Amino acid sequence: MARRCFSYSVGVRGSRVRVYERTPGGVLHISAWDPTLRSGRGGYRRQSLRHRDKARAKAYAREVSARLQANEEGLDAGLLLLDDVVRLFRLERLPAMHGKHRKETERQLKLWKEVLGGSFDVQGFSRRDWDHFLRLRSQGVIDAYGREVSDPDKRRAVSKRVCAKDLAFLRSVCKWATEWRDPRTKRFLLDFNPTRGLPLPREENPRRPVVGHDRYMRLLEKADQVKVKTGHGKQAKRVRSPLRELLIIAEGTGRRIGAIVQLRWSDWLPDRGACGAIRWRADSDKLGKEWITPVSAEVRGAIEGWRRESPGVGEAPMFPSPKDPGECLSVDLASKWLREAEKLAGLEHLRQGLWHTFRRKWAIERKGLELRDVAFAGGWKDPTTLLKIYQQPDPETLEKVVMHSRKLRQA
Repeated sequence: MARRCFSYSVGVRGSRVRVYERTPGGVLHISAWDPTLRSGRGGYRRQSLRHRDKARAKAYAREVSARLQANEEGLDAGLLLLDDVVRLFRLERLPAMHGKHRKETERQLKLWKEVLGGSFDVQGFSRRDWDHFLRLRSQGVIDAYGREVSDPDKRRAVSKRVCAKDLAFLRSVCKWATEWRDPRTKRFLLDFNPTRGLPLPREENPRRPVVGHDRYMRLLEKADQVKVKTGHGKQAKRVRSPLRELLIIAEGTGRRIGAIVQLRWSDWLPDRGACGAIRWRADSDKLGKEWITPVSAEVRGAIEGWRRESPGVGEAPMFPSPKDPGECLSVDLASKWLREAEKLAGLEHLRQGLWHTFRRKWAIERKGLELRDVAFAGGWKDPTTLLKIYQQPDPETLEKVVMHSRKLRQA
C-alpha cells in the first residue's frame, strides 16, 4: 500500500495555514492566505520550510495562523520571502548605483537567490545557513553566482575574504530591510536582522602587495610603449595609451583606478591651490562622497600634457574609451595595459596586485603626517581603515623604531 503524504491545516478562512509534504517523507511546505496577491484579490502563498520535522511545522503553522488573525495584511506579518526582499531592494537601491558597483550588487543578489531560493523565509535565516554557505563557497562547490559546480576537478576554492564580502552583502541587505518601512502597512520589512552577530570569516595573513618606487619607475619607463588602436577601417591607427598619465595620477593621488578613469575635464581645477586640484565625484567614489583635493606638480604636469595630446572640455572624459570617445575608459582595459607594461619591463606580476598597490604605496609613504588629512586626501571616510589596512609596516620605519628609541628614566 502506497504511503500517503502528510498534511495538517489550522485556522479559519482568511487565516487558514496548511503544512504538507509533496512526496512521502520529503521536505515540508507551507501554504497560507495572502490578501495582497493577484492585485488585491488574494491567494495562497506557498514556500518550502526546508526541514522534515512535523511537530515543528505544526507549531509554526499555528503561529502563522495566529499572526494572520491579528493582522489583516496577511503574510507581511508572518513570512518574508527572499523574492520580495530582492524585488524591493532592486526597486529602492539599484537606481542609485552605477557601473561596477551596480554590476557586483546584481551578481550578489543572483548568488543569494540561487543559494537560498526565492521562497526562503528571510526571518528564519540561521547560523546553520551562514556556515553552510561559507563551506560551499570556500570549497568551490558553488560559483560566484551560486550555481553548483558538479565536476570536482573544476571546483576552485576561494579565500575567506571573498566569502566575507558575499556574507557582508547579505547582512547589509537585511539591515536595509530593518530600516525600510512599507508605506501600505506602516511596518518595517524586517523586525530584526537575522545575520546580526554572525561572525565574518577573516584571513589571518591577508595578501596586500605594495609597489615599490623602483618598480613604479620601471613601469613608467615602459608605459609609452603600450599602444592602443583607435579609429575604424582605413582610419584606424595605433597610438600610445594614456598609461603614463594613469600611473602618475594613481601614484600621486592614492586614488582608486575606478575613480581615476571616470574623471572628466570639468573635474580638473587648475586654478585651485598651488598646483591645481581634482574633484572626485560622488557617483564614481566607492563611498558615494564628493572630494576636492589638491595635487602635486607631477600630477599637474601629467594632466596638462595629456590635455595637449587629447584635448577636451566640460563633461568630456579625461580618459576616453578607444572604442567610444564619449564614454570613459574601462578599469579592465587600464589593468590590461598595466599587465603589458609589467611584461615589457621584465617584472614578475604581483599576485593580487594591480592598481591598488599604488594606493597602499601612497598611504605608507605618508606615515607620520596628520592622519585625518591623509585620510581626506586619499579618500578614506574613516582614518581607522587607513591605519589598520593601508599603512603597513615598512623596513625604513621599523628600523627607525628600533634604532632611535629614548631611554625611560625614573623620577
